[in-house]
This record gives sequence, structure tokens and C-alpha cells, in this order.
Amino acid sequence: MNVAKKVSMLSNYEEVQQALREIGEIDLKIEAEEAEMTKRVNEIKEKAQTTVAPLVERRKVLEEHIELFAEARKKDDFSEKKSMDLIFGEIGFRSTGGGIRVKSVKSTVEALLSLGENYRHLLITEHKPNKEALEGVTDDFLKKIGCTRPKKTDKFWYNIHRERIAEETN
Repeated sequence: MNVAKKVSMLSNYEEVQQALREIGEIDLKIEAEEAEMTKRVNEIKEKAQTTVAPLVERRKVLEEHIELFAEARKKDDFSEKKSMDLIFGEIGFRSTGGGIRVKSVKSTVEALLSLGENYRHLLITEHKPNKEALEGVTDDFLKKIGCTRPKKTDKFWYNIHRERIAEETN
């Protein structure tokens, strides 16, 4: 099946100039609409906040009192189990924390390295291909180790001079 090659509808740089201008004008219109949308959304959020704020505050108060209630009964009601299933929800205690907190990775690594070979097992060594070094090897070698060298291509790009278009449209 032959695929037809695409051909540009533009035939000279004047037409390219006009196409770039049109893209810029479209971008400006899109931005104006998005700005208006953002403004309206922010107004709706502000209006909703007056309704939501007291609810959020009430929720915080209730959460605090439920936690205080559970803490007061922790020894009796949660000594054998971590949670309690109630009609309208569940409350409980979850173990958190523990583990190791490393204040400075660099200083900890340096300290472990200075202690010698007996402490190397406490370090992780990450192995990954050095792409910069691999740039200097042959394609045959790359193939042997499961790598390829993608062909370099020129990727088309364009940039719109938005300020100029905005000045001309005003």
C-alpha cells in the first residue's frame, strides 16, 4: 500500500509569515479565553470557600475530639486490636515512623566508606550504563551489549513572536 506524501499548502515565505501570524493570533485568543475561564473558576472557588470554610473547621474539631476520645481509651479498647469498626466509620491506631532517618546522605556515605570494607554492605552501589562513554564505542559493540545508536535527525520547530503580533492586533 502506497502512502501519499504530504505536501505543504504554503508555497512561499510570505505565506509562511501569514501562517505564523495566524498561529500567534490563535494563541492570543486561546490565552484570553483561558484567562477568563481561570478568573471565573477563581470567583466560584472564592464563593464556595465561604460555605466550605466553616465545614472544614467543624470537621477538624470533630476529628480532634474523636482522636482525644480514642486516646483516652487506648489501653482498654485498643490493647489487643488496632482498630474498631463502628456503624458510621472505623477508628484505630496505625504504627508510623521507625526505620532510619539519614540526615545527610553525603556525610553518612563518607563515614561508612571511612570505616572500611567491613561496612561496605551498608551502602548501595547503583550500576547503570554511562551513555557519554558509550558514545565512543563502535556500533558493533553497542549491538553486542544490547544498545543502539539512534540516527540524528533535524526536528522542525518554530517560535511565534507574540509581542509583535499582540502589538499589531491592538
